[in-house]
Amino acid sequence: MKSMITDILRGLGASVALATVTIAGAVWVSTAQPAAAAAKATTTEDTLVFRDGRVLKGTILSETATTVRFKGSVGGIAFDTEYNRADILTLTKGVAGKPAPSADVKAPDVPSNATASADPGDNTSKRVYVIPLRGEFGEDISQKPILRCLKDARDNKADIVIFEIENKWSYNSLTERTAEDGEFDSLGRAEEMEAAFTKGPVDGWATPPRTICWVRQAMGGASFVPLVFKEIYFSPNARMGGIGDLSLYFKGSDENARQKQISLRMGRARGMAITGGHAPELVDAMAIREYVLSYTFKNGKVELLPNQLPSGPNEILLTDDGKEERADDLKQLVRGEGNDTLTFHAKQAQDVGLSKGTVEEIDELFFQIGAGKNPIRVDAKAAQIMKQWSDDIVRSKKRLKEIIEEYVRAQGTAGGTYEERTKQRGVRRRCLNEIKSIYSNFGEGIGGRWRGENGMPPESQIETLLKQIELEQAADKKR
Repeated sequence: MKSMITDILRGLGASVALATVTIAGAVWVSTAQPAAAAAKATTTEDTLVFRDGRVLKGTILSETATTVRFKGSVGGIAFDTEYNRADILTLTKGVAGKPAPSADVKAPDVPSNATASADPGDNTSKRVYVIPLRGEFGEDISQKPILRCLKDARDNKADIVIFEIENKWSYNSLTERTAEDGEFDSLGRAEEMEAAFTKGPVDGWATPPRTICWVRQAMGGASFVPLVFKEIYFSPNARMGGIGDLSLYFKGSDENARQKQISLRMGRARGMAITGGHAPELVDAMAIREYVLSYTFKNGKVELLPNQLPSGPNEILLTDDGKEERADDLKQLVRGEGNDTLTFHAKQAQDVGLSKGTVEEIDELFFQIGAGKNPIRVDAKAAQIMKQWSDDIVRSKKRLKEIIEEYVRAQGTAGGTYEERTKQRGVRRRCLNEIKSIYSNFGEGIGGRWRGENGMPPESQIETLLKQIELEQAADKKR
């Protein structure tokens, strides 16, 4: 029998005998491959090893001082992506003709009841929770719904929490705002939310999750939010800015007092950048028209050049002082391409290390952050939590308008009998207490500008008005 099998193999001209074992789709090759074939095996793939432990094999398509464009596939999914050199630990280029290190792969022992994937490159899938931050910053995007989402993420044992930010930046449905429409004083709302982004993911978690900010649009006060994250990614058309020109604030007032106010505000904004581990000079460039910032690269790493215009071909301008011929023209302002005050776009953000990469789709982001081949989405409630908050704000504003109208009508009926006056005071008291209750539950999402435009009393005044009604009633009783 042995002789017959040998004769058959020879007759077929077989030079390789292969045995395969399949476990959940993974094919393992036996050691029957002859040494001659192994000697011909070559490794021409390039290899990237990232600082976070990821390893990619494929082909380097192009390189610059700051980026590496790489092509390959993971789990059968092809990708063509540009990476930041700062995130790459080592880069090894494949050498044609070099023996492949794994020419002989021993077939594993296969248990009869094996069901798990045997792909050795498979990463452990991460539980991912994506929080959509959309709408008006400070209203739809606010700390209470964010904390509710984080509680849900904690209950679902999320390993990674991604904040996807895309705030509105328009005066109304017809008029878009430009990057030069500075809104620096929304910094206060960003500071109120900061704890939700930095402490919220820690409080009550057995193992705090990894947090990431994915910027689609962060303009005005929203531009401060990404700064508190150590990991930031941009979408290809993302913008982050719209907070300058702070140097125009308090014009006409005492210069020493003016500079003190500007310094206080800049100190708070720079502090947010420092929280996220980012260069505070980037905030200066975003906020101050006169500030000049360039950058260059040394040994593949970015080096910022504060207060310097480019002096050579290897230095790149981020923002100039906006003086004379360097002032942005109308076309640049409309397109958001000006550089008197800096609005970051994807390439700039990645060049200076603010962004770790540029991704268009969420699946691409999952791949970039190493969430595994099949990340587990546990954010089924996130969109509904955020929408419910936005709906509550709309309803609250409508109800507040109704309450104020009722309050004004009651004020207009101050005459009549004692009983009638007592009744109208009761209506006013009820109106004020309802306003107080709405402020308590949803006040953070109802901006001061809206309150002023619609005649809403500030929270600090409500108690005074209630006390005044009480005194009126006591005085009327003594008549």
